Amino acid sequence: MSALEEFERERSCGLVRMSTVEAHEPDFLWWPYLRLGNLNLLRGNGGSGKTSITFALAAAISRGIQPKGMPGRLNIDGPGIVIYLGSEDDLPEYRAMLDANGADADNILIPDSHIPTLGEIATLEKMVRTFSATLLVIDPVQALLPDGVDMNKSNQIRPLLDGLRSVCRETGCTALILEHLNKMTKSANTYRGSGSMDFYNASRSVLMAGWTEDGHRACGHLKSNGAAYGPCILFQIDDGGHLVWCGGDQSISGEDIEATRPKEAINPAPNPYEVLVYAIANQRGPWEGTASQAIAISPSLGVGGASSPESFGRFVRTHKVAGVKCTSKSTNKGTVYRLEVE
Repeated sequence: MSALEEFERERSCGLVRMSTVEAHEPDFLWWPYLRLGNLNLLRGNGGSGKTSITFALAAAISRGIQPKGMPGRLNIDGPGIVIYLGSEDDLPEYRAMLDANGADADNILIPDSHIPTLGEIATLEKMVRTFSATLLVIDPVQALLPDGVDMNKSNQIRPLLDGLRSVCRETGCTALILEHLNKMTKSANTYRGSGSMDFYNASRSVLMAGWTEDGHRACGHLKSNGAAYGPCILFQIDDGGHLVWCGGDQSISGEDIEATRPKEAINPAPNPYEVLVYAIANQRGPWEGTASQAIAISPSLGVGGASSPESFGRFVRTHKVAGVKCTSKSTNKGTVYRLEVE
């Protein structure tokens, strides 16, 4: 059989001989958390930090700069465009969240009236292609389903996700889908999605936002195709909506994440000195300085409430901050502290 006849035989059956395909490792927009040109899922209860993480990520992409303390690797060559399809807040509220995270608002696009559903694939593709979008956010997916679609039925959900995936593959845009949890509190986090398991199955990376058992905000991998699970993402959110990236913890997985904040860990606000230690280590570290110097730079790090050098020193000496190595030494100028990511 000639090479042409062999080729025609394969094509007549819709088959491709894999020896003719060039191998290519998976690409990531945010390694190892978001697969480039594909579907990614971020789930959690209301108030778990899903939207805050998304806006902090959007801010980083809009500036083309990976913030200190943000685990993983953001694979961008410069500022990118983010299209955010959100239905739960007004435009001025979204703008405030973007400003709090230092975004370049010119690079963030949000519909001002009609938000296209996943059934309007041609409209979504036009948006992405027109602006060469780097990231497309669907928040939350339950609100962007077409009328009459049952989110629990696989045969109705999968075609919508396949259409969205096609747009991502053809344009190189990365989709981040946000999903609320169901009420099955005793189920594993893998099965906590509010709707069909196809949201989970179709996504190449699935993250769960919530809290660690000791009450720290965290976001961990439930699924990762194409890379090993990344370290659990640790973060804090201050009163102004500014998200502080606090590094990662390899010992925590997405299944360890608590959907609701542990009752024993609930406080009126996070300890400002803990937030400051996180911020210094992850944004300025390795850092050495006195307690007074630490307090002096707290406003530039977006940390409020930390005003006493004595309280800072006492906190560092008596508390272990997860993900941060704290040491101190006595000098002629007083105690000098060294803060760095572990």
